[in-house]
Amino acid sequence: MDALNPRFPEDKVESEKDALELLCNAENVLKVAQDIVEYGLNPLDLIGVIRDGEPTEDLNHQNYIVVEGNRRICALKLLNDPEIAPSDQRKAYRQLSEKWKENKINKISCCILNNRDASKVWLERLHGDSNGGIGRKKWDAEQKERFTGGSRNAIALAVFDYAEKKMKVLTEEQRKK
Repeated sequence: MDALNPRFPEDKVESEKDALELLCNAENVLKVAQDIVEYGLNPLDLIGVIRDGEPTEDLNHQNYIVVEGNRRICALKLLNDPEIAPSDQRKAYRQLSEKWKENKINKISCCILNNRDASKVWLERLHGDSNGGIGRKKWDAEQKERFTGGSRNAIALAVFDYAEKKMKVLTEEQRKK
């Protein structure tokens, strides 16, 4: 994991144990682990890594630093070895680990970036705001409703969509422009 992860306060991470504890106590890693056990890793979100040290001929023996996906990697480490979890969370990770063994992930796909500087532009797009449209943009309530479909507001949304198309009704976002 990355000791320079922006989630960590400066000078607070001197070891992987420190990183695990900080992530577990402040960044909802248990929820991430539960989600991984239930659904697996999200195939739309790659783990981003940079080489740690000089390149080796055998990539399987190369060390890497995780620059994107530290919470997921932390969750995977704890699912594989719940004894390294903070003591107050160990029982929960032991229970999850038992379920995890049924569908354990042995390999994960990673994007190997050239260096930390090369990763910054992509991390900003993921974790910063939408950067005027180039970064990931969260769905608004209406878009979420359309995605989930079949909800109690489906008829209202259908009427709104019809009015917007046929009657040139302006949405809030269009009025701002």
